[in-house]
Amino acid sequence: KENKPIMLVLVGDYCPWSRKFERKTLQRESIARKVQENFIPVIVDRNLDKENYPKLYYSPRIPTVHFIEPNKERKIFESLGYVQIDEYRDTLDTALTKFKRLQ
Repeated sequence: KENKPIMLVLVGDYCPWSRKFERKTLQRESIARKVQENFIPVIVDRNLDKENYPKLYYSPRIPTVHFIEPNKERKIFESLGYVQIDEYRDTLDTALTKFKRLQ
């Protein structure tokens, strides 16, 4: 219904880098607001939820973020590993720019 890219975030509850990424980057107000306004966020535990997302998006490294075109389910962009706020803001901008070019 919404013409926004899907932001599929693969994390692991056992992974300190995943927890840090969620806590220090994704939960920051400026990032959370940008994500809510421009993306459809889906956060899944790579191991516990592996039946709940397409195998195509499985990654051996976490955290991993896949930005996916909603209608064609085609990957637009990918971000690997822990990313700090300023760098992640750039990541979001890049993913959004790539999505808009497809429209």
